Amino acid sequence: RVLFRSAQDAIHLAQSNGLGVWAANGYVSLANAELHQENLDKAEDAIHEALQLSSQSQQSRTQAAANFTLASIMEQQDHPDQVFAPAQAALAYYTQNGFFGPAVRATVILSRAEGEKGQYSQALASARASQDLAAKSGNHPLMVLADETAGSIYLRMEQYPNALGQFQKALSESDSTTKPNEEIRCAIALCRLGRYPESDQILQSWPHTP
Repeated sequence: RVLFRSAQDAIHLAQSNGLGVWAANGYVSLANAELHQENLDKAEDAIHEALQLSSQSQQSRTQAAANFTLASIMEQQDHPDQVFAPAQAALAYYTQNGFFGPAVRATVILSRAEGEKGQYSQALASARASQDLAAKSGNHPLMVLADETAGSIYLRMEQYPNALGQFQKALSESDSTTKPNEEIRCAIALCRLGRYPESDQILQSWPHTP
């Protein structure tokens, strides 16, 4: 609850002093805290307050953060049609201003929404764009995220060799935190290719709980 209290205190202090941009940032923080707790309706209410305030104060960076969070909320609510506009708005700001990390994440959300709509060529183009941005950032967790997104689109398209290649690339870039997830993805792709012994070998290498 600390995040909620901090965000609410920031909003109250900012509004008491007529500081709209600080209040907008507070609402973004509150929305993200609600999103983390899967309180999606409350998160959406908070982010609409953030968007209204950031628009009034003409704070483009705060608007971009609010749009990114709105896109995340729409994704969690299974509304892919409503992901596109806020994700594209956030992406435009982040790419124009060289914020590679948020740009990668916005492109990934966009790619997943396009995949959900069956727009596979667009989804793949977005995934490749996220890979390019991640490579420019030099950030390995972002590179893993971008590669697994591309792999997931190929998996949806039933292009299993390409999916495996992307998942193996993500695995090679992963650390101990993300490695188990990438191994599972590789095992799934190998299974779809009919390479069952290799898939089983990956799964059997996992430590077993007594």
